[in-house]
Amino acid sequence: MSTAQLQGQVALVTGASRGIGRAIAAELAARGVKVIGTATTDPGAQAIGEALAPQGGRGIALNVNDAAAVDA
Repeated sequence: MSTAQLQGQVALVTGASRGIGRAIAAELAARGVKVIGTATTDPGAQAIGEALAPQGGRGIALNVNDAAAVDA
């Protein structure tokens, strides 16, 4: 997918506070995607939120294995 096709899109990236998830979130944000990155901890969510904020993204604490948390 070209950068032009990605600009202005929104992506939810799970596990965005570290490893492959963080790399994917950073690359998407660099290509103009508004990224919402999840982390299982508040400090992780805050860190990814700070990294994504300059490109209009944000971080949220969310354990996608917890159905009640996802529904909320």
